[in-house]
Amino acid sequence: MTNNNDNAERRAQQQLITDAVTAFARRELSPAAMRPGTISRKRWQGLAELGLMAMLLPDEAGGLGLKIGDLVPALEALGKPLLREPLVASSVLAGSLLVGVARNAKAADLLEQLAAGALLAGVAWQETYRLEGDHIKTTLASDAHGHVLSGRKVLVVPGSEADGLLVSANADGKTALVWVSVDAEGVRAENGRTADGGAVATFHFDNVKIDAADILSTDAADVLAQSLQVATIAASAELLGLIRGAMDITMDYLRTRKQFNKTIGSFQSLQHRAADLFIQQELSAVAISRAAADFEAAATAQERATAASRAKARLSSAALIVTKEAIQMHGGIGYTDEHDIGLYLKRTLTLSAWLGNAAEHRARFAELTMDEAA
Repeated sequence: MTNNNDNAERRAQQQLITDAVTAFARRELSPAAMRPGTISRKRWQGLAELGLMAMLLPDEAGGLGLKIGDLVPALEALGKPLLREPLVASSVLAGSLLVGVARNAKAADLLEQLAAGALLAGVAWQETYRLEGDHIKTTLASDAHGHVLSGRKVLVVPGSEADGLLVSANADGKTALVWVSVDAEGVRAENGRTADGGAVATFHFDNVKIDAADILSTDAADVLAQSLQVATIAASAELLGLIRGAMDITMDYLRTRKQFNKTIGSFQSLQHRAADLFIQQELSAVAISRAAADFEAAATAQERATAASRAKARLSSAALIVTKEAIQMHGGIGYTDEHDIGLYLKRTLTLSAWLGNAAEHRARFAELTMDEAA
């Protein structure tokens, strides 16, 4: 009986959070807000005021102490009208990293700023354009004059719009985590744009001097791995929101567009295609719910990675199928820059590839479960 009561209480809490987020999304978000390609600090602050930045942070860090499954419905609600602000990259991923090294005084200060919406952080962990192992070429070296960071990181979100970077580096064979200001001497950014117009950058670190206080950890490999799994599930939840948003726009178009004096939604061929997309949507909803539950119940890093890869493989694939088909079902208007449905495809192209695309996660899932199958 206790478990049932706890589950009912948790569902009620999730519904309250989702209702508040949905109301915020209706007021503040729309496909049009994606077009400028810049982050709104006002919306970022609004997301913090909803408590989203603090949801996964523990009580002792000033957070709400909730779990990834509690955040999933909120991310879905934000993904549906399209979210420009990098909530997963700059809050979920960065926050999870900082929680893992929270005993550090600097990390605790950054966590406080993050929870309040006063910090927009980037996580610079990737050195190639694919999922990779523990091979980090960026180095944190020590000499008589202090600590020096050298190397290169790619696909850093939100690029130069970040206030600072959490950078992984090789320190005597271990994974260190350091905080670096984007305007520190020796830091150079090559700015770019993602498919959806968002900011991304390659950062070069040329003998950047690092204060001892800014070294958050000298053994952060496990923290980084788990934080990436949390962010992978969170990104998958946002992809489900994209699927639902694209479906709503497409179904509305089928109900209103007329041809031969009939709404095109009455054509059997389009009904069959719409049914296929609905199946993709519902399978995706089940997949992310199951992945979040399995992640929370996981006892090992392998189990957590398996749950994250299963979710990302399914959601990345389904979102691309739905948004590409939605463009087709809109006909010629779907290919114009002015129509909102194209923004859903562009956002999907970006988010489905970030943190590993469907093919990469299927391969990792197979590798992780091969021993179990044997």
